[in-house]
Amino acid sequence: MSTVTAQEASLLGLKKESPALIFRAVANDTRKRPVEYLTSVNHPQRVIFKTV
Repeated sequence: MSTVTAQEASLLGLKKESPALIFRAVANDTRKRPVEYLTSVNHPQRVIFKTV
């Protein structure tokens, strides 16, 4: 959980500094080397995260 920047708020249709769900991940190759870094800022009423 974090708050959105002005740009993120504009893109998500939220007010500046509204709460948002943040997802961060690192994708690794078969040798466990990082090949992709991801940060996703999500509208709190439009997404659900589940852990398995």
